[in-house]
Amino acid sequence: MTERRPQLPRATIRPLPETWLVAGCLTTLVSLSLADRLVAWLIGAFPSTALLWQIRFEYLRPIAVYYDYVAMLFGGVSPVLFGAALIAASILIAFGSQSRILLVRALCWHALLAAALVLVVCSVDLPKDLHAPAGTISAPYAMLGGLLSVPVALMCLHVHVEFFRAPAPVRRARPNRVSSWATAIRRRAGAWAMGAPQAAPVRIAAGDRGLRR
Repeated sequence: MTERRPQLPRATIRPLPETWLVAGCLTTLVSLSLADRLVAWLIGAFPSTALLWQIRFEYLRPIAVYYDYVAMLFGGVSPVLFGAALIAASILIAFGSQSRILLVRALCWHALLAAALVLVVCSVDLPKDLHAPAGTISAPYAMLGGLLSVPVALMCLHVHVEFFRAPAPVRRARPNRVSSWATAIRRRAGAWAMGAPQAAPVRIAAGDRGLRR
């Protein structure tokens, strides 16, 4: 006779809404940036293809603002190196945004917010006195950056509220070395005095002999 054990239901891990939000923002920005670099490389390989030029300058040119800033800081960067660095940074932000350490989570969310705001600022038509050093004016990309930055900004605000509500750590004063050494010496001296053998009373040999006589 075989015994059947009831199978217990397995607990399903449901990701937090912030996880889906971070994943969606990163996927959108990274995929568009990689598509721009791919089309730019294809234009260099096939410069006579009109379709590639149309896709590049009508649909993907505003998202190239990230590559423009990287090129301004580090000079000419190959598409492969830029893509690898972009994927590595997105992976770090994705894992760091789910960290239990509040500071790490805040830094990752603020980095994502900064990336979305850069797309907004470099895609809108600024006044004559203000101009972005890179980017292209595009209403759809400015709207996209705004849609991504609003929920991420709310997440950053939630982190700030959580930080101020957290209890302050109890600070313990570090004992001075001289006082700690003095305390250790007193403890050892007291232990030695309590454990040292005490002198037993000694009888005078001459007196004992005289009494016996």
